[in-house]
Amino acid sequence: MITEILTYHHSLDWNIEQFVDSTGLANIVQSHWSMVTSTRSGLVSTDSVGKDLFELKKKRGRPTELRNSTTDSLGSFVANKLHLNGFVTNVSAECSGSIHALYTASAISLSQQQPVIVFCADNLVDDAMQMWRFSSMGALDQSSGRAFDSTSAGLRMGRGMVAMLVKHPSVKFNMSTFATISNYVFRTNPTLIANPGDAHQLARDISGIDFDTIDFWNAHATGTPVGDQFEYDLFNTLVHKDIPIVSYKSRIGHCISASGAIEMCMSFDDYHAKTLRPNVLAGDPIVKDSRIIVDAVPFPGKRILKANFGFGGKNSFCQIDIE
Repeated sequence: MITEILTYHHSLDWNIEQFVDSTGLANIVQSHWSMVTSTRSGLVSTDSVGKDLFELKKKRGRPTELRNSTTDSLGSFVANKLHLNGFVTNVSAECSGSIHALYTASAISLSQQQPVIVFCADNLVDDAMQMWRFSSMGALDQSSGRAFDSTSAGLRMGRGMVAMLVKHPSVKFNMSTFATISNYVFRTNPTLIANPGDAHQLARDISGIDFDTIDFWNAHATGTPVGDQFEYDLFNTLVHKDIPIVSYKSRIGHCISASGAIEMCMSFDDYHAKTLRPNVLAGDPIVKDSRIIVDAVPFPGKRILKANFGFGGKNSFCQIDIE
């Protein structure tokens, strides 16, 4: 399934009112907004939490903008704010949720013959619940967690939101395509995260992506020693040329279900700036490989691989071609 990304916006500031109403989502489609809101265009969201979790979040003071919401999901809240006439679909695939949301949106766009908004947020569950979950696995390092860093003992939690306007190529819509997600790979293996040796099996299962043509590996790496080593082993197995591998989580932390799409958008920002931001490390890289860049370099090309691994082995990869 091919997805055309028409435009995008992301923010690491949890002010959803501003994001929806002014600086963010409502402006990403510019003059085409009325066409989207007046048709059956809908929204695919990664957030499917209920009102009980909204109440938990309110007690912790975040996000305060949902204080008066009576909707069952963040996606419904956003759709109501935007006065969308179409559907709201929630996708749950743990940390790889946003990539699955893009895939789902493309399928719906094809069936509905409409562009679709994809909205992803980090708050699948309450902050404290997430921290307890990762802490109980020995995978949390809020003080110094850095991806691909030999001194990191776990991940740091991040916060963020992202929205994209996407469509299937067959849908006629008067707006130029910014990027095309030309290949997807999904695989579920419950033992994957705990078994670094499975990198070779996963590599054998991946098809449809020509790794010899990739210019940049946009990594999922979170700062957990096992997970980062697993991804590096996978990268080293699949990639046999000198291309950079960067995890933006070393800068922003782990935005959970929104991580894939946010980090994809950060690579778009780097493309516009013509400079690829490096990994930010406190110590040495986990392996001596110059491809784990620690200094900024010119943006290497227009074909990006985005890796997005999920809790329990829900894994996805997508190949993005910037137009």
